[in-house]
Amino acid sequence: MYIIFIQNILEQQKQLNKSIENYKKLINKFPSGKLQCFKNGKHIKSYKVNGNLKKYIPTKESATIEKLALKKYYESCLDDCIKEKELLDRFIQDIQQLYGCEEEKSQWQIARMQQAGLVFNAHIMTGIAGRGRGMENAEKTAEFFNRTHPERITNFSLFLHRRAPLYQDYQTGRFVPASELDNLIEDRRLIELLDVPGLVYDGFHDMLKVRVRGTLPQDKEKMLKQFDEAIEKYRNEPPVYAVLGDEHEFSSNDVSTDRIA
Repeated sequence: MYIIFIQNILEQQKQLNKSIENYKKLINKFPSGKLQCFKNGKHIKSYKVNGNLKKYIPTKESATIEKLALKKYYESCLDDCIKEKELLDRFIQDIQQLYGCEEEKSQWQIARMQQAGLVFNAHIMTGIAGRGRGMENAEKTAEFFNRTHPERITNFSLFLHRRAPLYQDYQTGRFVPASELDNLIEDRRLIELLDVPGLVYDGFHDMLKVRVRGTLPQDKEKMLKQFDEAIEKYRNEPPVYAVLGDEHEFSSNDVSTDRIA
């Protein structure tokens, strides 16, 4: 609901900007000056005002009076749109301050991007939350994507290289990595919870040489079955941890087709 709320606000902002530009173009097509009318008894006198200059418009020049009157109407409409946009801009600023956490900021920027017609794709890493937090991370990630609706998600299961800053946290004990089996289980939970029609998902678990891919929701059951088979296989094997040194080189390109889960 939040992402729809943002998109509705941005759509209003977009329409107001469009209306402002259209009114400006219309106004520029009319004669210069402003119309002033005064009632004199039973008669109305009309004047064209340009700065300090005021020129009487005789009734025989009714076409000029009509044009300036229509121009005045469009100028009034323009003023209303500008005032409404100013109020909406302040409201947007207030919302951004109220929902100031990083997740809400991300949703706001994604909504702006989608409103502009750009495609939102996501790269994620299972295992990034560390040991014992995979289920929580999967559930929170699914909630986020179910609100923001990416078109494609690519998952590379986390591995720690000694050159990465997180490796230092691993060495000091501040970060405890999950096993690759745990990362498979986290990935399965994520797929189970994702509810984004047409989402293309591609998940790599390089250290196990496992890859699960498909389009949701039509491939969900097949993908879950692939995860179940891989989880059952590696549940009975010694745990694997993706902690690498300089001597290790491994790429998702090394995933062979005969080992895809």
